[in-house]
Amino acid sequence: MPEITLDDFNSLIHTVYEAGIDPHKWSAFVGDLSGHLDDTLICLHAHDTVARASLGLLASGAAPEFIDSYVRDYAAINVWANGMAIAPIGKLVQSEEIYDPDKLLKTEFYNDCLRSQSLVSASAVALHRSSDRMLFLSGNIRLRNHDLVRARVNRTFDLLGPHITRSFELMRHIPHQVEGEDYRATLETSTDAVLFIDRAGRITHCNRAGTAMRKDASLLAVDRDGHLHLKDPRADATLRIALAAIARADFPAIPGSFPVRRAAGSPMRAMIVPLAHRTRKQCSIRFSRTFRLQCWSCATSRRRSLPSLHCQAMG
Repeated sequence: MPEITLDDFNSLIHTVYEAGIDPHKWSAFVGDLSGHLDDTLICLHAHDTVARASLGLLASGAAPEFIDSYVRDYAAINVWANGMAIAPIGKLVQSEEIYDPDKLLKTEFYNDCLRSQSLVSASAVALHRSSDRMLFLSGNIRLRNHDLVRARVNRTFDLLGPHITRSFELMRHIPHQVEGEDYRATLETSTDAVLFIDRAGRITHCNRAGTAMRKDASLLAVDRDGHLHLKDPRADATLRIALAAIARADFPAIPGSFPVRRAAGSPMRAMIVPLAHRTRKQCSIRFSRTFRLQCWSCATSRRRSLPSLHCQAMG
């Protein structure tokens, strides 16, 4: 059972961030991830924590009849879901941590649902939560080769978790891409400012709000060659680190959320987000009226990626 290669992982990351623009891509991500993790049922759950009911499920690695029965009957008795409702966002959680394995064997959920698929444990990551709903990704592991498979699932989920949570953050704040539409056209309708930059940090395109944002000298500067610079030295250094990491396809090295400060006005937080683009080597930086800054990286058709940054006003 071969390990997931760096190219495999980078391809998964591309799909994760593409799904932040086009939610239909989540189905492709679940299928691709399942293809790399044998003997694992990969599920992306939307769950009502109050009604204890499934709000939707994307799954790969099980018969459609089983998936239908889970949504219809078994989501209501999923003893692991209660634990996921309080699990830390973006962090790997193992089923043994949220429900006693010995007690599991006596539950209706195990005997009527899991056992029919030879499933004995799961690893999961909570992605988003509101007062009554949550989203989480689970890798449900079969008895065969359990220990080996579990280790691979844990390593993969641990690396993917932060990227998936960032992608869901994108979905909350940007317009969804229309099939066949270019990212630039999609984001042109946004009230947030978007600046596209290439791998060297040169601005190549701005939407209408982005053109106005370029005049904010307290936040950014553009040199005579078109390179973007954040006025906060530490934030700008982090942007350079992210550009370098993406250029060498080292996605795990992309920095997470970091602060961006200005000489005047509220500080912001930034988030690096790589995305793929079909034709051009570019990335984008997105600002909102509430001082939310986001940068996307776009890649070539060969799936080489570029960085993206997301900044948010700090309360």
